[in-house]
Amino acid sequence: MCPPQGYAAALGPRLSAMAKDRPSTPAIHTFGFGYKIESHLMQSIAEVGNGNYSFIPDAGMIGTVFVHAVANLFATMGTSATLELNTSKRATLNATAGLASTWDERRKALKLELGNIQYGQTRDVVIECPGIAREASIHAYLNYKLPNGQSQAAGSQESFEKKTALDRATVDYHKSRAAICGFLSSLFPLQPNGELGVIRGINEMAQAHSRLNSIIASIQSLSTKNDPRVKSLLQDLKGDEPAGQVTKALILMSEKKENYWEKWGRHYLPSLLHAHQRQMCNSFKEPGPLMYGKESPLFLSYRDKLDLTFDTLPQPTPSLPQRQLPIYSEDGSSTGTRSERHRSVTMSEYRSSEAPCFGGMSRIILANGSAIPIVTLQAGMSVWTPNGARKVIAVVKTRISSKAGQTLCRIGELLVTPYHPLLQNGSWVFPQDVAETTESCRSSVFSVLLAPSRDPADHAIKIGGQVCVTLGHGVVAGPEDDVRAHAFFGNHRRVALGLLQLPKGGSGHFRCSGVKRDPVSGLVCGFKGVRDDKTLLNTASQNCPSVMLGLNVMHDGLGR
Repeated sequence: MCPPQGYAAALGPRLSAMAKDRPSTPAIHTFGFGYKIESHLMQSIAEVGNGNYSFIPDAGMIGTVFVHAVANLFATMGTSATLELNTSKRATLNATAGLASTWDERRKALKLELGNIQYGQTRDVVIECPGIAREASIHAYLNYKLPNGQSQAAGSQESFEKKTALDRATVDYHKSRAAICGFLSSLFPLQPNGELGVIRGINEMAQAHSRLNSIIASIQSLSTKNDPRVKSLLQDLKGDEPAGQVTKALILMSEKKENYWEKWGRHYLPSLLHAHQRQMCNSFKEPGPLMYGKESPLFLSYRDKLDLTFDTLPQPTPSLPQRQLPIYSEDGSSTGTRSERHRSVTMSEYRSSEAPCFGGMSRIILANGSAIPIVTLQAGMSVWTPNGARKVIAVVKTRISSKAGQTLCRIGELLVTPYHPLLQNGSWVFPQDVAETTESCRSSVFSVLLAPSRDPADHAIKIGGQVCVTLGHGVVAGPEDDVRAHAFFGNHRRVALGLLQLPKGGSGHFRCSGVKRDPVSGLVCGFKGVRDDKTLLNTASQNCPSVMLGLNVMHDGLGR
């Protein structure tokens, strides 16, 4: 039952009372599944509880969201962090990133709620001081608690006459990030009951679009717009898929007659806001949040280990063991039903897709019409394609590192990874959408690169009775229904250059252990070579962790 005063109003006093009786108060993190949820309420609870809200639109995002959430928790150095700021001239201070704050008019002090702080990750707060005198100074006081409840504090002060030590790109990045956070925060205004609402009116949405376009134009005008950090913010805001999710989220009516804002935008943007406010990477998907934590060995190590742990969890049991499918006669009339078991999946399918590959014993058709297991295919051989014979220039052997094995889809005689496009009834589809059954493969899987050609039909082979694409097929972009489109796997030159970085085995096959992802976009950008998988976990000292609190003063954007 909802408390009469609202969840946020009821929760705040309880947490305050708890803080008086206990050495530390745990942060409250919230997660939203699907679209029939009240994201602004979960955002409110997370903010009152000094935590983060993360949106999980579908099963494919479950793993990455929870892996990143737990990795961030493991890398937490301090909790319940607050930052208090005031100036010697008692000037007004304004926070620009939509952070929870209180203003003490008597003391002319601004107090910001920062929540958790992580090892190896800076927290950067942009504060505006309108009309401040150059001879004034600013004072900062940081208070936080260690995981054992021990209180810690740090202080710093700086004169407004001193030039900032920050470079222009860093200043532009954090000012732009703060502007984006302020904009996103404005989409969810605070209500009288202490909970956050959500804008819905046509006029409000039009104003939001106008403000967003102004922010985009401002960032694009920066001389530092090509800095990777600044560029990642622009990619969040605008661009072709998968970039530009903020612009897309604000669409009230798309060309497909879909209201993106009501369907998913109002759920997705609070999650993105918290990632940028807290400077925490919350998934592999968005370019902007991927900039956070990438310099923290502790976070990265935990994330990699959690990835592996998640992939090796027991397979989920289908809640409906069988489904009933209709049976039709030749004239189209229904003659009854048949039972079909739901396919089992490995947990890795709830985290990310793998590189496209075939099971080693799947038989590939050569140019002369004979068939051999793909495990025996060699560079220099010629294979069948829809346009005739084509020479193989590389065979890639990918080792399965997961103890649970790699899920392969069975379609007739073919064993193939779930996202390797194949041709069915004249359309390219993913195997996972048409598979009869799935099998777990613990041996290596294989993929093929053919001689270059601009015609995608020259990059299709027949294997296991199915026509499938090969690496470097030439389709790097296209309509949404063409599942072949891929910026890396479709680019023949990029694939070929990536293979040159891999070692070769005695069979002449390139030896691969997986795919690399771009640190900004999170998209596949290369291949990983076979290596020792033992990872050294860099741990930070839990005995005497410390924080360095620094102040940088800027005038009109930069120190002068």
